[in-house]
Amino acid sequence: MHVVNCNSALHCYLRMSTTLTKCCMWTNFHIHNEQCKAIELQKVIKKIAIQHKDFDIQHRLHHITLIPTVASILSRHS
Repeated sequence: MHVVNCNSALHCYLRMSTTLTKCCMWTNFHIHNEQCKAIELQKVIKKIAIQHKDFDIQHRLHHITLIPTVASILSRHS
């Protein structure tokens, strides 16, 4: 019969929980930064398209998202 030490199991759980929370906060921070960059990039592209009267690009910007996926963000920051 295996006896589990409740204190060490609780300590391990709390450490894992804290680590996961920090990881989620870090990931959300980077996702927010990437979203801000994507929005700024869209604004720049739209200004250029308006200056050049390129309505095709303006139209496409409404249908294209430049926000990267979580996986691509994590791969760049790992």
